[in-house]
Amino acid sequence: MTTESQRAEYLVWVRDLVVLGITQKIDSRSELRQAIIDDQLLLRVSDGVALHKTSIYRYLDALRFLKFDDSDGFEDHINWTSRSVELAECGIKNYQTYELSVCEKKIFRESIFLSDANKWFLSYFCNNTEPESQTQFVSMARPLYVVNRKAKRPAGVGENEQWPAQENVELSFTPDSRNIMRRPTREFLYTYRYWGLDTDIIDELNIKEAERCGILKTHSYVLFPLDLGVIITAQQFLGMIYSTLGANSKQPVAVPIPWLMYQICPETKISVEGFKSLLLDTWRTYRNLLHLERGPGGLIEGKVFSKRRSYSERYGNHRYYVIVDGTIRSHLVILPAA
Repeated sequence: MTTESQRAEYLVWVRDLVVLGITQKIDSRSELRQAIIDDQLLLRVSDGVALHKTSIYRYLDALRFLKFDDSDGFEDHINWTSRSVELAECGIKNYQTYELSVCEKKIFRESIFLSDANKWFLSYFCNNTEPESQTQFVSMARPLYVVNRKAKRPAGVGENEQWPAQENVELSFTPDSRNIMRRPTREFLYTYRYWGLDTDIIDELNIKEAERCGILKTHSYVLFPLDLGVIITAQQFLGMIYSTLGANSKQPVAVPIPWLMYQICPETKISVEGFKSLLLDTWRTYRNLLHLERGPGGLIEGKVFSKRRSYSERYGNHRYYVIVDGTIRSHLVILPAA
């Protein structure tokens, strides 16, 4: 298994393997694989069917990739690291759930920065420089736009730096330019991206109705770093809202809430959930200046997230909803400040 073909996308399953291995004192991959089958651990989210043998080994390989097992790559033996013991201790409460605690996320973040995911994912936010820590990542990283999710390698062209896989994601800091970077779609978007999102290293904006809200199509899918230490008050957030309006701040303006997300989240490095929380707090504090309303027909379509929604859909369009009193609010009316 090469570092570039890492496809163990669910960190909650990696956690479960660590908890199972540590608590049952399992020290071989073959024994752990059998325990996975016996305990019915790795069942597909979509239909509950057990993973194929090949897929199980992807998760066993992820233990080494993320530094929870430091044995040689060709051995059956598992040498659990101190980090794996720490993960098992704080992760046992969430065993066989789809939840990651703050403690678990912290351990996974550290592991991701120590792994080759740093080189094949995080460095692309930092102009191909590998950050040594999350603090350095936050200071160096820039928003990264997904220009094309499925760029096919031209016929007759072999694998090379420009075309690393048959199907590639095209990325750019400046999506309107020709400065494009390519990475294998499967690993970049469906493994490393999930790891970054699930551990709060990054967040993303990929709103279906972005163009309808005034966002260029080339700018509608953006991955950006998160600063977990940033603290923003309602007063500061109000100032950010007015700063997005420019000259229009002297008259009442109704703006789509998704448009505000694109203006504020990547710049301030706050998450979508952080934005929604700040928006509601600021609206409640400054009701004389802000009003949340529904647009005609609603700009965001679909069902609100529930516990029954598939875990694989956790980063779907529903996460951008701002809900007040059971209704989706799609516009913010901003009145001139005195």
